[in-house]
Amino acid sequence: MERFPVNARTIEEAKHYSQNRCTQFLASGYYPTRYEIIDECVVTYFRHINASCDTCQMIYVLEQNRGKGLYMKVYEKTEKLVTITLEDCNILNFLMHNNVQYKSLYTSYEYELVQEFYGNKKSDRSDQYLMNHIDEGLAVIKYFADFSD
Repeated sequence: MERFPVNARTIEEAKHYSQNRCTQFLASGYYPTRYEIIDECVVTYFRHINASCDTCQMIYVLEQNRGKGLYMKVYEKTEKLVTITLEDCNILNFLMHNNVQYKSLYTSYEYELVQEFYGNKKSDRSDQYLMNHIDEGLAVIKYFADFSD
């Protein structure tokens, strides 16, 4: 399975996508706190390292349910926190059009180059995506950088 199955058709595939996004968000200081399934959508809640409560959320709508208004229905059932995303999630226009408050995390040009190089490759020893190792390393560096000042 791809690291980010953008057209997931099952809850398990959507969870897989969400778990890998969680790892990617670590480097920006966002840690997952909980998951829930609402109307066949995976909703993930995050806390920023400097916050004491959930600060944002991510909603994954299965491919076959897109374009049916389900995202907004699920959003209304959540705590309506800021939606966390990246440009490559291809949801920014939708969020703007629907007046959903969002935070788009930044990935550097260098990060994009490394991600393009490693793609969906996995480590032989741990069977984890190589990019997840990179993301976890970046999170550790960020953690120590934030608290060493």
